[in-house]
Amino acid sequence: MKALWSVVLTLMFASCAFAQSPITAGTTTADKNGKSFFVFFPLVNSGTASLDKVTVTAVVLGSALKPTGIKLPFLVGNLAAGAFGGITLLFPDKTLVTGQSYPITAQGTFLENGSLQTFQVGTTVTYSSSSIFDQPANPLTVAPALDANHAVTQLMSAAKGGALTTTGADGSVFTLIFPANALASDEQITMTPLTSVAGLPVSGGLLAGVDLQPDGLRLTQAATLSIQPVISVACSQQIGFGYHATGQEFYFQPLGLSKAITLSLEHFSAAGVGQGQAGSGGVPTDDEDRLSQVNQPILLQQRQCGPQTPLDTQQLIQQMAGNLQLYYDKVVVPLLQAAKTDDTQAENALGKALSFDHDVTVLGLDSEEPFSLDIKYIFQSMPTILKNVYNKAFSRCINENSNTARMQDGSKMIEVARDFALIGDGLGKELPNFNQQVSACLVGPLALTINSSATGMANAGGPTVINSQSQVSTQSFPLVFNESQLSYSGSGPLAYDSYNVSVYWGPNVTDCSSGVGNPGTLSVTATFDLNAGMPGNANQVRLQLVLTPSITETTTLGVVEPDGTCHSVTGTSDYYEGDIAATHLDAQLTLAYSYYVNVNTPITYSLAGTIQVGGGSWAGTEATTLTAAQTQ
Repeated sequence: MKALWSVVLTLMFASCAFAQSPITAGTTTADKNGKSFFVFFPLVNSGTASLDKVTVTAVVLGSALKPTGIKLPFLVGNLAAGAFGGITLLFPDKTLVTGQSYPITAQGTFLENGSLQTFQVGTTVTYSSSSIFDQPANPLTVAPALDANHAVTQLMSAAKGGALTTTGADGSVFTLIFPANALASDEQITMTPLTSVAGLPVSGGLLAGVDLQPDGLRLTQAATLSIQPVISVACSQQIGFGYHATGQEFYFQPLGLSKAITLSLEHFSAAGVGQGQAGSGGVPTDDEDRLSQVNQPILLQQRQCGPQTPLDTQQLIQQMAGNLQLYYDKVVVPLLQAAKTDDTQAENALGKALSFDHDVTVLGLDSEEPFSLDIKYIFQSMPTILKNVYNKAFSRCINENSNTARMQDGSKMIEVARDFALIGDGLGKELPNFNQQVSACLVGPLALTINSSATGMANAGGPTVINSQSQVSTQSFPLVFNESQLSYSGSGPLAYDSYNVSVYWGPNVTDCSSGVGNPGTLSVTATFDLNAGMPGNANQVRLQLVLTPSITETTTLGVVEPDGTCHSVTGTSDYYEGDIAATHLDAQLTLAYSYYVNVNTPITYSLAGTIQVGGGSWAGTEATTLTAAQTQ
């Protein structure tokens, strides 16, 4: 009898402790994951006091199904009043029936004011495979129209970051801000406003948006796009979106939580906001875009568009946390595991892992379980993945007979070195022979060919305008790899192929000006564009060329006298340099200009611009064709 009463009293005490517990079940996320059933189970501190060392000691699904792949007891951590912590559970699914709901119960302990307490919470979950990550791809293509007249292009510093701004034809203002170290190397960024997007799945159509280039650019830290449309729309009617390339792979994406319209961008190529109600965005192919799309309506409810209760906000964050954890388990972990031995998976794996890290940090979950463990695993995996890429690239390059193939692998080695620096692992530790090894791969000079034509109109004030036309070139210009700088460089002759000059002196004045181009020199530095990612073949290796021309003309400026003679003055001019400076909007005439080329692929830059110099103006146009070929 005493034993029986002991059991009864124990059960009564436990029941009382569970009933009084401030810990409640949050909004669960459940989905089929391979041969397991995934459940993200949030535990919410619904009380008014902080709880310490919240620990889950037992979990049961249904009548007796216990989780696998997790070691109990599991320390969730400390929970402030109103906060939640999650536990990720996997259950064997052999006995589970699709569409059927099952009870799930968690038991555990916590400290409140130094006193050990127990809790038991339960909810129900439905066994299904209905998440967006399981659906077959059904991408939507839209047709954007670009406002090229209001496009802006700017060389963005990797070390310093920066901003570029443009105003669309309708008056909408766009500002794109890069933090320091968001780019792997300096990059030329182009932002072009959109005038319309045919097929946009938002009831009221486009509010405002921009196309961003280069397409496919991935950032190591998110950039922020701010949009100030001319039309006022309730923020509950503002729908963020993006697409790739020229309108392919459309996806919805969340806007920032403030009333201002902002988008956090981790990759290009377009971002904007529609007005009205969101329709069907299709099913994007890329899982990262799918995560963005499934979280967009959740964050829309969290935007500061009106009064909200803390409980609503907590439930929405729990939903997003569940989606993030599902994305981590279904997408990030398998990619990281594959990339440890398969170097072709590395770029995709690391990109998606860092995107997950960014999203978790934005939600403020990076110090909470299980997310802190997830992030720890990501950064523990990165050195192994990067070292595998490096070793395989070096192994290939030293066995290659083709310099072009060696360049491909050498550029991968340089990118790995950059990534090691970003995660705080010095080259001396991970890549002790880096300089010697990368130099062994990047042997043989680049053969650079340049053909450049420029026209200009220089006006010093008044009616006089000097018009110039120049054609310069260099053939098979050698650039040799510099081991210490990890770049190619060289200098040599720059030929002046043709030069014409004329002057408009004013009405009723006949011009007799002439000139000849003088041979000059060109200095070139070529660095790897690490933003382009790890190239799949040698022709995808992208270089940033900095060209510094030094070339002049002998110019005779003259007018025809009444007697028919030419009254003139002859001197040295620099009209080609001035024309090029104008096209690059360089009023300081620094004469060091960036161009981007893919190895073995000719590219033509067609540029135009006007600068103010010495109280006058200089307008220029440029057509420069560059080819950087790796010798065999």
